[in-house]
Amino acid sequence: MSEQEKANIHSAYQMAAEMTYLVAVGLSKAKEKSEARKMHRDRKNRKPFSN
Repeated sequence: MSEQEKANIHSAYQMAAEMTYLVAVGLSKAKEKSEARKMHRDRKNRKPFSN
């Protein structure tokens, strides 16, 4: 395998790793927002304690 082919493969793996990281960060932020909305919705719909 030539040095150019090795460099191309390395570059492809590096790009795939960066894209995977970006997707993971995006999904994590989406999950955080979803949980925050759910907590806000639950707090808004909370009923007072009954004795």
